[in-house]
Amino acid sequence: MQLNPLVSVIIPVYNAEKYIEEALLSILRQTYTNIEIIIIDDGSKDESEKIIKNINAKNIQYVKNVKNIGVSATRNRGFELAKGKYIALMDADDISLPTRIEKQVTFLEKHHEYGLVSSHYESFREHIFGVKRRIRKLSTEPEKIHTSLLFTNMLCCPSTMIRKEVLIKHDLHFDTSLQMAEDFDLWRRLSVVTKITNIDEVLLKYRKHKNNSIKNRTILDRDYTRVIIKSFKRLEIDIEELFDDRYRLKNIESFLKLNMYLEMVLEKNRTTQNYHPIYLEQTSSQLMHWMFKKHIKEFGYTLFSVYRYTHAYTIKPLSIKESNLFLRGYYQAKQILERSS
Repeated sequence: MQLNPLVSVIIPVYNAEKYIEEALLSILRQTYTNIEIIIIDDGSKDESEKIIKNINAKNIQYVKNVKNIGVSATRNRGFELAKGKYIALMDADDISLPTRIEKQVTFLEKHHEYGLVSSHYESFREHIFGVKRRIRKLSTEPEKIHTSLLFTNMLCCPSTMIRKEVLIKHDLHFDTSLQMAEDFDLWRRLSVVTKITNIDEVLLKYRKHKNNSIKNRTILDRDYTRVIIKSFKRLEIDIEELFDDRYRLKNIESFLKLNMYLEMVLEKNRTTQNYHPIYLEQTSSQLMHWMFKKHIKEFGYTLFSVYRYTHAYTIKPLSIKESNLFLRGYYQAKQILERSS
């Protein structure tokens, strides 16, 4: 065991003048001190650079991209610059708790079979009435994480620490064609070659605000779907034909085919046992539930009827709230159509 391995903390920055000082200080004040901080400015047009350079610390390496290249390419550049045994990801608007790096290094030094570790986190939003906080607990079961990462993101990206040798050995990096869900995609590929877990503690404060990139639901849904298509290809099933050029299901028949393919995956797994069968059923049902909610406005009551008779519905039925909201919207739309005809 190496007593004090170097950790490279990668922080992409883009117009983060409001939050970057607090984020950076949370890393500088870690209980674990053998850290290099690689800050990559992705073409900020605000005062981010000035704020960073005003912080006097010898272990900060400031790099500026010639032009804005996006968070995936920026993090990949950080991978190339990192000299540490471990790479910790961090966002410019979040806050790492003081023992985050120490606890993640301790875990990875003791458990060499793990190539990635994340943690629970606290989401918070500041507003005029105070701060709204919520603890987000993630699974700590490696088998559940491995299985669920086929179709669902199970990790908190800015609380992630990765064993660098795993990235190098398997030539892994962020997919720059994805504007969002790029972290989910990388975790999915990492889960094939190494064990992954979450430390059973809150080690990060995740700031929610109006400029969070995750707010762009259209792009997020599109890229999330693209990652799911990749998962099916790994399972030797091509589902790309089910979607249009916006990565929306073409029709209700496509929804039924997706359900059929998932049943094939479940059936095959009963023999291969590549994935935990219960967790596979759960994540498959979550996928169908997500697809249902994403397309209900387009396909209406017929999709509602179809979903109730799928295998997924037996595991994840609609909540009473979801059913009531849907039925209310359906009957309102039906009345409008009847009045206009």
